[in-house]
Amino acid sequence: YDEFHARPGGQMAEQEPERRIDEQILTKEKRVVLRNIGDINPEDIDSYIATGGYDALKKALTSMSPGESARVILSSGLRERDSGFPVGERWLSLAEASAEKKCVVCYASDKEPGISINEILLAGDPHSLLEGMMIAAYAIGASECYLYIPSEFTLALGRLELALKQARERGFLGSKLMSTSFNLNIEVRDGPRFLSCEPEIGVIPFIEGNRASPGINPPFPKSPGLWGKPTFVGSAETFYSIPWIIQKGPDAFSQYGTESERGTKVLALGGKVSHTGIVEVPMGMS
Repeated sequence: YDEFHARPGGQMAEQEPERRIDEQILTKEKRVVLRNIGDINPEDIDSYIATGGYDALKKALTSMSPGESARVILSSGLRERDSGFPVGERWLSLAEASAEKKCVVCYASDKEPGISINEILLAGDPHSLLEGMMIAAYAIGASECYLYIPSEFTLALGRLELALKQARERGFLGSKLMSTSFNLNIEVRDGPRFLSCEPEIGVIPFIEGNRASPGINPPFPKSPGLWGKPTFVGSAETFYSIPWIIQKGPDAFSQYGTESERGTKVLALGGKVSHTGIVEVPMGMS
């Protein structure tokens, strides 16, 4: 997917991707997370804006309260794409938590070798990820966001840094976003591609400057998170769905998937298959 083909080990090669997925699968594809991959210039914020980029952020900041934003996500049925918890439910709980500061953490680390969905997403559409993080921060009342990305994703890392610079220049980051009272900063932290424990347990200690160690459970909504602050932790794929849901409404998202698993899921097809690549299909599709 995208003009770059993701190779094992996190390397990116400037060549056409091996996305020769069977036509039968492509007819069932529903692009929410992958909506912009291959269709925009990931290094040009105007290319993203031309497709409706940052419209969802503007809608949330100027037309919705933080609670309304959280309830839209709750109504959509969006679940965190790794751990499976209801995103809107966690947002509402975090919004109620009393704290001087709150945080949002996004992790793009991988669990296994092979084609990296995270690398393709971040390199192909960095602004959608940032917009999703911004909306999440607004919904829970956070002023600080941290994005963890593997150091070896050099192309994606460079494009994210560029996207952050462009977003700041356009007033989508910093003080008084879009002429509102909302202030937000996003920092990028890079490290190993693979962590030896659950992302929430590994990423948070890493950002804090401590050694990541295995744990039993990730931080719950009102449990101490990053530096003891209430923290929403989510995978990159989770954040990509958020702007789409805010802009199109919860029903547009919940129409896909099953009763218990709404929306879509990005899958990497590799190994002993006829055609390799990534594809986005409704949850529960077999």
